[in-house]
Amino acid sequence: MRRLLRTIANGSFAFGLLFHTELSAVAATPTDEYLATRDRAIAALAATSDDAREQAAVDDLQRRVRMIVGPIGIPGFPEPGDSNVNTLPPSVDLGRLDGLTARDADGTTIYVTTVPLLRAWLNADARRDDPLPKDAAAAFRTDDFYTQAISSDAHATIFGALPIAAKPTVHGAAALLLEFAQDGPAPIPPDRLVVSFVSNGRAILLVREVRLAQIPACQTAWDQENKAAQDVLDSYRKAGARDRAMFGRYLRLDEAANDHFIRCFGARFQTSGDYAATVRQAQALLDRASRQ
Repeated sequence: MRRLLRTIANGSFAFGLLFHTELSAVAATPTDEYLATRDRAIAALAATSDDAREQAAVDDLQRRVRMIVGPIGIPGFPEPGDSNVNTLPPSVDLGRLDGLTARDADGTTIYVTTVPLLRAWLNADARRDDPLPKDAAAAFRTDDFYTQAISSDAHATIFGALPIAAKPTVHGAAALLLEFAQDGPAPIPPDRLVVSFVSNGRAILLVREVRLAQIPACQTAWDQENKAAQDVLDSYRKAGARDRAMFGRYLRLDEAANDHFIRCFGARFQTSGDYAATVRQAQALLDRASRQ
């Protein structure tokens, strides 16, 4: 197939007819054409950076993805939405989930894609360092999915899941407390509520900011563990910053303090004063977006 494409580019009419016949027999879908166009643009811009060429490619992809996804169709979210893929040269933003995004007046951001686009994105292992689960329901429950799908240069950390009730037409629904951060999020409580699901051939992600009170027991435990880690770091610096074993110990203590805070908050949140209201928010987001 690649040889045929090159031959067409060189002006070979005979091979052009053969390619046209083959293409007519197995017509590419709009999704196939979008993915092929996207990958060609990424390859071209990786070789030569050109702002005008990039913008033209992004505009073309936005037109194509709007046609594939269709109207967002959820009250409150402005139509027609913007492409979630808004950069193509190599950068931290390259590789986001293909689809549309919009933001409502209350600050909730929605991401909408189709199941074929989501499936192709989940299977694009060659374009990412950390392969994701191929099943949407499993992917929706991983930190790396949100880091790679919708984040802008920050790692997503899941603190815990919330119970939600989904209709029979809704699959893989997940409601999560999450935070995006450059480093470990501790001791800051999660500041995002994320609801993700698949319904009627589309995958939908809703992200809303939340303000949750600190859980004192988790803060106290983190303070103690963090002090122990910082004490080791101070000793490492005073000794000339050459003892690799000591620095490795600091890293392990720091990571453990962060992980323990995340687990503590997730476990104790169910008995916090914010729990019931946050569950209601999650359910309301799911109900609102799954009515169509």
